[in-house]
Order: sequence, then structure tokens, then C-alpha cells
Amino acid sequence: MPPRSKNTSKSGYRPNARGSQEDRLTSKRVLWTKDAVAGGMSSLDVVISWMTTETNYNRWKGGDKYSGTTKAGLASEIVGKLHTNGIHHRTTKDIVQKVGDIERSYRTACDWLANTGQGVVWMLAQEGKGVLNVLAF
Repeated sequence: MPPRSKNTSKSGYRPNARGSQEDRLTSKRVLWTKDAVAGGMSSLDVVISWMTTETNYNRWKGGDKYSGTTKAGLASEIVGKLHTNGIHHRTTKDIVQKVGDIERSYRTACDWLANTGQGVVWMLAQEGKGVLNVLAF
């Protein structure tokens, strides 16, 4: 069977939805903690703030199953908060990925704490190291 030819007509074919290969090569990565604008909140600060506000994380986990709100819809809400803080380079896909990363990091930290003895936790406290220093998200 011959390889499938690419449709190059203007009927919706887009080789890369995020831009050309040159655009991707020239764009710089911006760390989630280093993109604050004018001394404001960073992207990570905004996401953590949103997650810890009232019932937002419960909504993310599907606590209100009958509201019809999807994770993409909630991520759009977070993107809106990022825009109000002057951060315009994060997408809903980025937000969904970051919240997943934070959840995995939290579970890893909980597992680590549960599987160590009290002595290890005490020793870290004496050395001035916290769990966040050991397992940064």
C-alpha cells in the first residue's frame, strides 16, 4: 500500500497547529516560576492559587458531575487568570499538564512520607530541609 499523501489544500490542513517548525525552534521555554510580569504572580503561583481557592480543585476532580464543566473548561478559566496577570504564553493544554504534574508530585511526596520512618522526617527537619526541597514540583 503506498504511503498516504498529505492534503495540502486550504481545506483545513495545518502541518503544525502551534506554528511552523522554525517558530518552535526559535521560541524559548519559559519556566513556570520565572514568568512573572512586573513583580506579579508566576504561572505556577496562579495555578496553585486557583487550586487552593475554595472548591476549585474539587471541581477539577469532578466533584460536581452534573455541572457539565470539563477540565478543558476549567483550564480555560485558569488561562483567563493568567491573562489578567499579564501571562499570555500558556495554553489550556499546558495547564492540564501542569495540574497533572502537581498531582503526581503530591502523591510521590505523600508516598515518600508514608514509607519513611519518623526518624527520617525528624532528621530532615533538624537539617532545615523540607519535603518541598526533597521533592520539588
